[in-house]
Amino acid sequence: MRATFLAAALAGVSTVSLSAVGNASLKVPNLASSSGALMNTYVITETGRHSSLDPLDADSTQNLPVARMIYATPLEMGANERLTSSVLESFSYSIENREIVWTVRKGLKFEDGKDMTAEDVAFSVARMAYARPRFPVIKEIEGVALWAQSKGALAGYPSGISVRGNVIRIKLSESVDHPLFRFALELFSVIPKSCVDLASNKLTCQRPPASGYYKIVDESEEGIRFERRANVPSLDSAPRADIIRFRYYTPQQVLAGVPGVDESYVISGNETSFSEEEISRLEKEYQVRNLPKSRFSELSLSPKSSAFQSADCRRLFVDKFRESLVESGMASHEVEASLTSKVLPGYLSLQDLARKAAPLSPSVRSACEAILRRERIEFGVRKGMRYPIAEAALTRTLKFFGQKSVEPRVYESRDQLTEDFVSGVCPLKFSGSGFWPQDPFGDLQMLFTPNLHRDLQFIANDEELQKKIEQLRKPLPPLKRRELAEDFNVYLYEKSLMGVYRHTKRFYLSPKSKKQKSLPLALTSPAPWQVFD
Repeated sequence: MRATFLAAALAGVSTVSLSAVGNASLKVPNLASSSGALMNTYVITETGRHSSLDPLDADSTQNLPVARMIYATPLEMGANERLTSSVLESFSYSIENREIVWTVRKGLKFEDGKDMTAEDVAFSVARMAYARPRFPVIKEIEGVALWAQSKGALAGYPSGISVRGNVIRIKLSESVDHPLFRFALELFSVIPKSCVDLASNKLTCQRPPASGYYKIVDESEEGIRFERRANVPSLDSAPRADIIRFRYYTPQQVLAGVPGVDESYVISGNETSFSEEEISRLEKEYQVRNLPKSRFSELSLSPKSSAFQSADCRRLFVDKFRESLVESGMASHEVEASLTSKVLPGYLSLQDLARKAAPLSPSVRSACEAILRRERIEFGVRKGMRYPIAEAALTRTLKFFGQKSVEPRVYESRDQLTEDFVSGVCPLKFSGSGFWPQDPFGDLQMLFTPNLHRDLQFIANDEELQKKIEQLRKPLPPLKRRELAEDFNVYLYEKSLMGVYRHTKRFYLSPKSKKQKSLPLALTSPAPWQVFD
């Protein structure tokens, strides 16, 4: 999941019932519903409002929480760390037959009252297969590659998918470790097949009717209000809250102070957006629930810019950026360069990566420095999404290379920033993603799936990198896997299209007066309702 990734990566803070002390611009929202019930407020600080309700865009951090609220996926991860489903009566995977079998529950309804059918559920897989045939598990479905290239493909299914009655069968061409959990991703959200143009794979419904636990009942600049849908199967993992409101606050607004109100609220955040001192302050004021340090922060560099067409010049720039991070207060052991974190095979420290990579000769350094001083280089950020430490380090880096314009270009939307990044107009931006513990190297393949993330296409289209990921996904002895994973990290370091600089974790804040709820650690980002008692 992007910013996502990894998807997924690659989230924001949605808030329900939040106001800041000492900030006159913030108002205490009215949390009372028409029935008098109080809302649970989910505060999002990591991103802004959603830009799309199309499940194919649900990999984006700002779209993911809303998609999880209103759409069902074939499978979901429960609070007990096990797969469950409100859509399927049963599900299985046969290792011997390489076959997934789903039995769709009868009587399921969309928000508009129409039946949810097995065709709708199978179509959620077909849409992804058509748009991203090289996605993990999708690429192993029999016949998917040729089917995705055929005219009018979405009128049917690849040979590996069949629907008979309420039973869906998905046949894989080769064995895959843990194939089922991929279908818990928001990218596979179930919407009516009738809401999609089969020729273009684009939505024809302005807002597809909800298939999940909640529906949107009110949406404004202040946030979104969701109400629990009736007649959705009640599972152990199902939400208890009847009303949840999203509110979007910046980290700076949260640091200004949240009053000790009686309403139930949870603030979601990411270490990337806060300094160590600020996190220490928050830990004194709130109960803190941490997820594993499974996310990474990175500086993206666009090779469309004449300054960054050379991998050597990109590497020289990112190396200087990391040096500037150390100078800005991040301890040297916290500045990273490996995409994989310390808990995964292949992790190398910044110093070890520098030693293993091919050295840059003095003449190359001199030539690249001349290019970086000559060409205009700008970096972009999204309004309300700031990274103070990283931005300060990047500003120092730009000054080092003689750049006169060192202030960020502020964009209103992610799409605008992505467009200027991809075209090379604004060739630097910050991003991030994370790994699911079930299949981290499958997550690598997911992150770099062609046509999944526009801002990663420069890397996703690198065939050598794709070969390295394919090798890592095969059954391997531990020492060989570590060797190949180290080689992958060295390759990415030398390419320097992604300048990983820190590994981080998500955290959730709640009032000290409230009982803490444990979080499902198998997820990089729990569903919003899973953070409430």
